[in-house]
Order: sequence, then structure tokens, then C-alpha cells
Amino acid sequence: MLAIALYLEHAAQMESLQRAAGQPGPPVLGSFEVAGHLWLQVFRYADARRAYMRAAEEGRPTLGVLAGLARTASRLGLEAAACAEYRTLLDRWTPRDEEPPEIADARAYVGRPGCAR
Repeated sequence: MLAIALYLEHAAQMESLQRAAGQPGPPVLGSFEVAGHLWLQVFRYADARRAYMRAAEEGRPTLGVLAGLARTASRLGLEAAACAEYRTLLDRWTPRDEEPPEIADARAYVGRPGCAR
């Protein structure tokens, strides 16, 4: 785990330097989003949530970041935050031919009785 943490920290530093130099960020996924996905895979929900929050703060609130924020809030027992974040994900989703699993999860979550508006 320490090796992953060090690698992710280095990637975040490199991305920050790149942005500070006026260069564009990464073309696909930012380092904080990748960190969130990796921490989520090893059940480190608090670390994943911090990474997704940082990704959102860096101006990269992709659908993956929004889904990660909602999932980690749910896993950490932050029900109100999870409901709000799943709603944000659904609000930002642009319908396409095929609906990704994250959108199906969001619809199911906000449809629960405890998540009613």
C-alpha cells in the first residue's frame, strides 16, 4: 500500500507542476481521479473520497469522479451526501445509447425510500 501511496503522491505532484506551468492537465484521467479509483478497489473508502474530492476541486468533476464521490459517501455511511452526489451524477449525465453501470446504480440509489426528495 505504501508503494501505491507514494506513486499516487508523485503523480499528483507532477500534474500540479504541469498545471502551474500553464500546461493542460492529463488528457484522460487526472491523478486524483485515478487515486480515487485505486483506493476504492482496495476498500480504503476515506482515502478514495479524499482523492475524489481533490479531483473535483481541481476542476475535473468527470462522471467517474461524481460516481466515486457518491459511492464513497455511501460506503462511509454518509447517506445524505450519497443521495445528493448520486443526484448530481444523474443531473450531469447526458443520455446515450448505452447507459453505464454508474448511472443504473445512481438511479437505484436515489429511488430508495431514504433518498426521497
